[in-house]
Amino acid sequence: MSLWPSVLLSLARTLLVVGLAIPAAAPIARRLRGERSNLWWAGVLAPLLVPELLTGYGWSNFSLSLAAKPWANEALTAALIWGRCVCAAAALLAVAPPSTRTASAVFLRKLVFTGTPRPRGASALQAWMREGALRAIARFGPAAGVAGLFAFGQFEVPSLAGVKTWEPFGWAGQSAWTVALFDAHADMQSLAGSLRLALPAVLVQLVGLIPLLIWLRRSGERGPGDERQGGASRGSLIAASAVLAAAAGLTVLVPAGVLAWETGLQGWTELAASEWRLSSFAEELGLSLAVGAAAAALAGSVLWAAGHVRGPAGTALIALLIAPGLCGPLVAGLIVKAGVTFAAANDWPGGRVLQESFLPLIVAVALFLLPRAALLRAFAPGHGSGAFLAGLLRNGTRSQRRAGGRIWWGLTGRSTWVRWGLLTLWGGADVSAAALLTPAGYQTAPHGLYNLMHYGHNAVLGALCLLNTVAPAVLLALGAWAAPRGRALRGPAIGTTS
Repeated sequence: MSLWPSVLLSLARTLLVVGLAIPAAAPIARRLRGERSNLWWAGVLAPLLVPELLTGYGWSNFSLSLAAKPWANEALTAALIWGRCVCAAAALLAVAPPSTRTASAVFLRKLVFTGTPRPRGASALQAWMREGALRAIARFGPAAGVAGLFAFGQFEVPSLAGVKTWEPFGWAGQSAWTVALFDAHADMQSLAGSLRLALPAVLVQLVGLIPLLIWLRRSGERGPGDERQGGASRGSLIAASAVLAAAAGLTVLVPAGVLAWETGLQGWTELAASEWRLSSFAEELGLSLAVGAAAAALAGSVLWAAGHVRGPAGTALIALLIAPGLCGPLVAGLIVKAGVTFAAANDWPGGRVLQESFLPLIVAVALFLLPRAALLRAFAPGHGSGAFLAGLLRNGTRSQRRAGGRIWWGLTGRSTWVRWGLLTLWGGADVSAAALLTPAGYQTAPHGLYNLMHYGHNAVLGALCLLNTVAPAVLLALGAWAAPRGRALRGPAIGTTS
């Protein structure tokens, strides 16, 4: 068995999705960089924070109606992935470091070369490649690469609402390499065999290190930016609104509406009447959030420690840390499981105890979160003078410490909480790593729902899926509201930049 057909088909879909997502994301990114952008950010983040289970399950019945039309089913899968990818690309373009070539520099260059004759023929093509194409690659290339990794590693949507086994060009197999690898491992494929199968996908995804490292390096070398911020035209506003509405509709509104309609009052009534099912789901949801929170804390701590290593060694260390996470939670889970199994098989001290604990799952999810944590940490705003003032108040009187605490919370604490909350939501929504590493007798909420979703739709399952979507965000929002705002000065937390 080879994973190359599925990898090549997934790569072709990714190139198509990214090619359509980047131009569509550009007008949204302009709105995100402008004033009064809170509603735009809410619209962009919603598809990225809603679990993929909701999107896939909401479209699964319609996907079944396309079973005899594999190309139509593939188009549906690509559209659902595009909805998330365009929002990710817009967010990446909005927070990208500004170009080192300012508007003044471009204007002065035009003045210098105004009197020179324009090149023609091959010289004109070379000039366009130098000025136009290279500039576009520098501007959109890193965002396209990172968004491509996001699209290439999708699992839940292709599994629940994507194409089934079919034979394009004589290749028999899944068009999503993640689903093919997961199914192969579930069909009693050996751990070593699963790792060998994953090698083609790993080679493709490691190429994503290049754009991600470029972005992380550029984030530390912020240029002066563009002095002129042109206002968005009416056409740009209409285009951004239409694209965002389409993305949110595909990934959030339509599937949530379908599940809400199917659930109705009956589903909530049956769920409330089943105390055992409700309490069991509450335990599973709490477990998934605990794993996500622990993994987010571990990822943030590792990045904070790695940030103290400067120069080429620091870049190499960051690349080594984020490489496993670029391959997705499934490959990260296989790598961690291989290490734990090896330790237990060779009777290493604590190997068997470690194998039966939640630590391997937390480590695998933390590996998956490291690239996202690196991006969130790199593009966090600096707080030089404010942080210095808060530090001065650290050793002051009680009222000064409280004032310093309020300064710290406003500059660092709130944004730190948001970044940690985002990582917790992403880590708690994991399915594939949880399926591999959750100890016997336990089950996280997304993994349990994923298993049940393959048996079709019912009202109670729809209610549980909606709860799995809303409850974590509500709990984190309540935690942010209840968090102390300056009772005492606190030190740096996860993802804090100075």
